[in-house]
Amino acid sequence: MMTYLIIENSWWDSVDSVSSVCCRPFFKQHIALQKLVTRTWMDSHSIWLQRSTILFQLSYRNETNEKLFFAYIIELANRKEFFYC
Repeated sequence: MMTYLIIENSWWDSVDSVSSVCCRPFFKQHIALQKLVTRTWMDSHSIWLQRSTILFQLSYRNETNEKLFFAYIIELANRKEFFYC
């Protein structure tokens, strides 16, 4: 369902909302699915799904999976849609 919401309503504000409202609590409750689902999103090459792999953890604070979080940031570092320098 989360994938559908992200893909079918793709724009900056809607994807950010879905990532916060749906993905954030889901992955907080289902930690074992974080890497499995988000790896699929990264491999999809959809900028919207890839964006969600980073956004869902933004308010996790000390519960952030730093290894996963930074791995995705590094993987997306050359994408101008995310980090324009």
